Amino acid sequence: MSILSHIQQIFGSLTIKERRILKRFLLVYSNVQEKNPSLLLQLYKLLEDKKKLSNEDECIFFIYGDLSSKSKDSYRKLLERFRERMLESMLFEDNLLEVDSFYSVSILPIIKSRKMLSKLQILRSRGTGKDKKELKKTLKEEIKIAEKFELFDELLILKRIYYEDISYQDFEYYGNARDLLKEIEIIREKNILVLRSRVYVNELIYDVQFKSMQQIAIISDLKNAINFLNEANRNFKIAKVEFNNFLLKIQYSHYVYNYSTAEKQLIELATFIKNQESVYSRSVLVESYMNLSYTQLYLYKFNEALETMILIHPFYPTLRLDLRNFYAENEIFIHIYLRNYKQAEEIALRILNSGYSISSIYHYRCNYLLAVTYFLSKRYKESFKLLQDTKEIEHDKEGWNLGVRMLQIYLTLDTDKVDLADQRIASLRKHIDRTSKLKTVRKRDIVILRIVNHLSRSGFDFKEVWEDRKKDFALLRSSDRDYLWEPRTHEMIVFDQWFESKVKGIDYKPKFPDPVE
Repeated sequence: MSILSHIQQIFGSLTIKERRILKRFLLVYSNVQEKNPSLLLQLYKLLEDKKKLSNEDECIFFIYGDLSSKSKDSYRKLLERFRERMLESMLFEDNLLEVDSFYSVSILPIIKSRKMLSKLQILRSRGTGKDKKELKKTLKEEIKIAEKFELFDELLILKRIYYEDISYQDFEYYGNARDLLKEIEIIREKNILVLRSRVYVNELIYDVQFKSMQQIAIISDLKNAINFLNEANRNFKIAKVEFNNFLLKIQYSHYVYNYSTAEKQLIELATFIKNQESVYSRSVLVESYMNLSYTQLYLYKFNEALETMILIHPFYPTLRLDLRNFYAENEIFIHIYLRNYKQAEEIALRILNSGYSISSIYHYRCNYLLAVTYFLSKRYKESFKLLQDTKEIEHDKEGWNLGVRMLQIYLTLDTDKVDLADQRIASLRKHIDRTSKLKTVRKRDIVILRIVNHLSRSGFDFKEVWEDRKKDFALLRSSDRDYLWEPRTHEMIVFDQWFESKVKGIDYKPKFPDPVE
């Protein structure tokens, strides 16, 4: 990301009040420091007017009036200075205390504590912080806040200052100096435990999402980590450690397919987050709701999953657009399962027209989901047209690409384009053959391919194939996890139910498993 792009991103996140404070700060700073006070303000004007700044030459000419190498070099330095001044203004007390501030309850104390530490260090280094009574009072106040929010890094520094500047020369406290050292050792131990719990979360949850590992090894490591944290935190009762342990327990429940337990744990986690100031933040609470909604989908609790997503809606104004789109995508899945195709279409179009999504693959996946809603609404031409714009899904060959190819087959058969259906099935067969050599293809998808191959060879006689492949259809409807249908996968149209509707000559109306209580 370029410096200018970074500046645009930060500036775009500022509230109206934050922008006013920044402008006043630039006025004061420019008049004191800048050779040409108007330069920073001209850049501010460009950003505020929302002019296109992608063409740097236009920006340079707007500010300097020419495109000389000297002006270009000055422009780069100007961007650096502007970014620094903008970040400084965001640390002003008025901005930090903004009622609708972007800062979470847990982040604010960290920022304020570090600011106070900086002030204390400045006073000490200048020899103007020698008033022990006042320093002692300030330190005690800051220590209380650091303990409340489990800011162990800051707490260590505060305790050390207390020991060096107060206890050593304070005869009233001197007898307890050794006790203070013991406190510092305990704080350090707590700090290491928090860091270790975070390492477990990173290694056993986030890192493994992108690596091919034996699940049995992950499960074993998760159990060991959970047991260790349970024992290590028994006496300390650190909320941040308990929070990370919650995440590990939920992940473990997911790995062993115990979604009912995971749902209970996530409900407990949401309550825990709201009641613990040291771990609370809007983003963390929203993420817990999102995870809960995912879990409820796997329990076929589609109505409950939608109700959980609605809990996120009040937070949308404070979320980045890409995150809003990412969360809203989950609602598309839910509405499709609830057969609320109109609502699913509205959300998909809103995401696609928002002008920004997390990455191209999410954009193309949203196109695919919208194509599914059009297919289910019998808007076949619109569905087929959208499928032409799903190229990026090809990078996810074992998953969403299969969904796109299957939807193309459904479209050809529902519109009686038999010759084209043959081509699509042959293409699917070659694709799975290629993919299976590189990655694991789910057994359910292999069975589906076997059935559509037979369908092609039979001249698309659905009744004949229904009878001939009874064992395969029984597998698709079994409780075996390798073969059963799962929500939030590329199989948005349940294949065996769609096939049965063709056999019976009726409209496809999916019937999903009953909610697991």
